[in-house]
Amino acid sequence: CTRPEWMYACSGTTAEEGGRAFVYGDEYEQERCNSAEDGTSVTDRALAPGGGFPRCVSPEGAYDMSGNISEWIDATDATGTLRELRGGDFAAYEKYAHCVTSPLLFQPLEAGLEGYGFRCCTDAR
Repeated sequence: CTRPEWMYACSGTTAEEGGRAFVYGDEYEQERCNSAEDGTSVTDRALAPGGGFPRCVSPEGAYDMSGNISEWIDATDATGTLRELRGGDFAAYEKYAHCVTSPLLFQPLEAGLEGYGFRCCTDAR
């Protein structure tokens, strides 16, 4: 997904500000998505099947935008070598499960981990 596509699916807007903080709203709700509340243990967390948290859905119908898998999007750092990650994974804390992460997170595509993945996007028809 491009950054605007991903942002719209997660926050309801293509801008970095003005949308929802989380895929479902502005307040963090522990256990609603596959992520951990800041300061809690993440050792008991694991990757869940897509859609495994049925309340972790945006009004636009996108599941698992907060938690479960950190998603590479079609955006790079200033050097063009690192790919941007969005949404946080199952072992990520609340602050990384936001629709907008600050600071932005980047990883090389070769850094495949169990909690990294991508989402396929298409124009709405």
